[in-house]
Amino acid sequence: MGTLTTTEIEEILDILHNLEFLLHHIDNAKVFADMQGMSKIIYPCLNGTNNEIKAEALKILGAAVQSNPKVQLSALENQIVQKLLHILLTNSKVDVKSRCLFALSALIRQFPAAQKVWIDHGGVEIFGKILIDDQLQIQIKVMKLINDLIVERQHLEEITDAKQRQLKVKAYGAADIEKKLLTYEYCNNLSNLMIASFKGEESESLRNDNYEFLETISDSMITVTPICIDRFREIKDELLPVIKHLMSFYENLNLLVDKLQTTENPRDEL
Repeated sequence: MGTLTTTEIEEILDILHNLEFLLHHIDNAKVFADMQGMSKIIYPCLNGTNNEIKAEALKILGAAVQSNPKVQLSALENQIVQKLLHILLTNSKVDVKSRCLFALSALIRQFPAAQKVWIDHGGVEIFGKILIDDQLQIQIKVMKLINDLIVERQHLEEITDAKQRQLKVKAYGAADIEKKLLTYEYCNNLSNLMIASFKGEESESLRNDNYEFLETISDSMITVTPICIDRFREIKDELLPVIKHLMSFYENLNLLVDKLQTTENPRDEL
């Protein structure tokens, strides 16, 4: 906190770098959480003004919470989800936002309680704004995280133990991400991004030079179709020509074309 000298910044970054290496080990991350590392180290670093320190702290956070429920809970209790959303809204540095989304993804995936906090504090709205206007790198990470969250819900039906499945469905139902994607225009923002990015000759370089973006947005459109099909059909006259043109680059899009052209009740797919 406060003004730091160049030497102090270098010392802090060195400490954080070494700490990040240690926290990849699950047991070390648990000890870190038990010793109040979230409140004593992570939160102050995220709350400061130095972007280098902030970026390194985000890297540590992601390493600590990844596949570690105890540390995820500690981060949730220390209001880290809210802090990450604030950074996404207020910070313009691509590397900071990128690491912020890495940490947020590691924190809320497979953790419905954290997903509810993310939604309750405007997470879907913030992600929608990123799709409207942000760097491709950041948009790709947003789309991938939304995909992961939807796929999590799709896999609930594969749980063989009926009681466990019921508990999981109830936990995920509290967040109600499907409704929020519709309420906060995520479906519209995603389809508009597809049209704006790949309509016309000016999009040729984007198709050729950034296949990851094409693949990610195409997979996203396919994944959210059961939720967003009504919205997609409202603009299918604009959407279909773009998708059909892109099918020569990404064949999986034929699934989306079939969904848009069918006349069956979309609710049967949910």
